[in-house]
Amino acid sequence: MPHQAIVDFAGGRGDLALALGWALKQRGYGERLTVVELKAEYVAQGQSRAAEAGLADTVSFVVQDLREYSESFDLAVACHSCGGLIDLILAKCLAAAQAGAAPSFALLTCCFGKIRKHAAPFGLTIPPAGGTAIAHAGDFWTLCGLADSARPHESSMAMRIINCDRIALCRRSGVWVDLRAIPREVTNKNLVLSDAVVAAKRSLPALPLALPLSLLAQDPAPQTAGVFRIVAVSDTHGRHHALRIPPGDLLVHCGDFTRAGEES
Repeated sequence: MPHQAIVDFAGGRGDLALALGWALKQRGYGERLTVVELKAEYVAQGQSRAAEAGLADTVSFVVQDLREYSESFDLAVACHSCGGLIDLILAKCLAAAQAGAAPSFALLTCCFGKIRKHAAPFGLTIPPAGGTAIAHAGDFWTLCGLADSARPHESSMAMRIINCDRIALCRRSGVWVDLRAIPREVTNKNLVLSDAVVAAKRSLPALPLALPLSLLAQDPAPQTAGVFRIVAVSDTHGRHHALRIPPGDLLVHCGDFTRAGEES
């Protein structure tokens, strides 16, 4: 059964939510998407974009710290939530699961170096699983530095170890979590934490979840008649000549297009 309440945590101007909302509306699904974003200017821009696209009845925006968001949800997504924001979103999903709600989630992990910046203000436990997979905080910070490095092999291994620590935390809480990889040609920060339900549904093209999550396989499935595929990328940092974009109907870039710049 399709999800009824989808929340895009730290969703910015709604790049992912608006693409999802448009695709779901085209297919006649009745889901409502909520973008939870702390920056009021991003929310204002997102609301304007939703109105222009005719999606104001499908995608809504709220200015709120995601830690204070108390509405129930069936699916949580995050496509470009940097550093420790992923840990906050994951904690919210785990809390909902322990309360019996058991929401699904698909969270793209990125910008590991920012976890150090977020650790104290967010009250994060470092390492996340308290030493289950990574023994010491010093080792964790070293891995964060390697995860953001320009050396592909070291970066990939460090990202996997950090996310395995997050998975250990989830499984200790009774929630089964998978780690899946988008091809690195699409984005350097290519690892997605997803619950078991999302992992199973990604192979079912009739479900709306198959739209973005079909990319979670190492080798994207061929185009299927009647399926609208969204290709979402991020963290390209000017390396667009090296991208290998899978076939799709709509390309969405979710952030960090260049290596430098200022907000306009």
